[in-house]
Amino acid sequence: MSILSDSLNKFKNEKTIIQVYRDDIDDNAQNGLVLDFNDEFIILFLLSTEGTSDGISIIKTADVTDINWELNSLASIEILMREKETKIPELQVDKSSIKTILQSCFSIFGYVSIYTVDDAEKFTLGEIKDIDNDFIWLHQIPTRSTRDRFHSIFRIDRIIRIDVDSEYEQDSVFLMKRLNL
Repeated sequence: MSILSDSLNKFKNEKTIIQVYRDDIDDNAQNGLVLDFNDEFIILFLLSTEGTSDGISIIKTADVTDINWELNSLASIEILMREKETKIPELQVDKSSIKTILQSCFSIFGYVSIYTVDDAEKFTLGEIKDIDNDFIWLHQIPTRSTRDRFHSIFRIDRIIRIDVDSEYEQDSVFLMKRLNL
């Protein structure tokens, strides 16, 4: 095993809150717990600075540039997490490929958010209408401001991150259903 694999295994087993950077993609750190991983993907339970759930993020292992732990800021998140009794989800995702991850997440949550290499800050939230080894067809879930609901096709090999179960995503799905969009 590599240093990274050994460390991720330790973080997962000991439920250590970590801070993950992907400097080549964006400047934002992701704080969270390792739910699972393999040579290609890391599944993180994201935590806000207030110690509450910020959803689940699946990132490519090869994109990771730095991991920090035992920071005071992460210790504060852990204290708040315990105080607020934030539940760590148990998630069974088929990690054998990006396609199977997308399918697993969609079957569990009913939607996925994808980030692509074209713009690591912008995501597309939608329902999977079809997927093959090269492309994914999403029926987009409208944003709060535009309420546009339309279809898009993306190359799977351009996806760098998949998110599910954040408050924003949950609220967007709720509004879509409430407004019959």
